[in-house]
Amino acid sequence: MWRGMVSDARSRRVSVIADGATIIIEWEGRVTLAASGRVAEMNEVAVHEIAGGKIVKERFYYDPSVLQG
Repeated sequence: MWRGMVSDARSRRVSVIADGATIIIEWEGRVTLAASGRVAEMNEVAVHEIAGGKIVKERFYYDPSVLQG
């Protein structure tokens, strides 16, 4: 779904916090929306839960309104 919505995406990791089995990554990004060609600034926080050395659950927090036409 993401690849169909975005024609280009660039991001930069701002910060990383690791605590036990949880990793939190703050991202700043810029995406080009495929349907309109509009460029949108997008900030996101990703939360990854680790078990057995692998990501077993992940959640992403961002403002979805920046992706609307």
